[in-house]
Amino acid sequence: MLIRSLADPKDRNRPGFHGIIRGVRALGFAETPAWRRSENGLEIAADTVKSGLPVAFEIEVV
Repeated sequence: MLIRSLADPKDRNRPGFHGIIRGVRALGFAETPAWRRSENGLEIAADTVKSGLPVAFEIEVV
């Protein structure tokens, strides 16, 4: 999954999200997903998080 609105912009004067992401978890699943923040967005990857219904992620920011 890629959340573009949480991208890490090089230009700090540009509008957008400038917070620090401390952690990501998938609600209702035991697996802790792998994640990284890049210029493209917040990239979240998980092997066992699969559902026929929407999946919600908790993103802890500071």
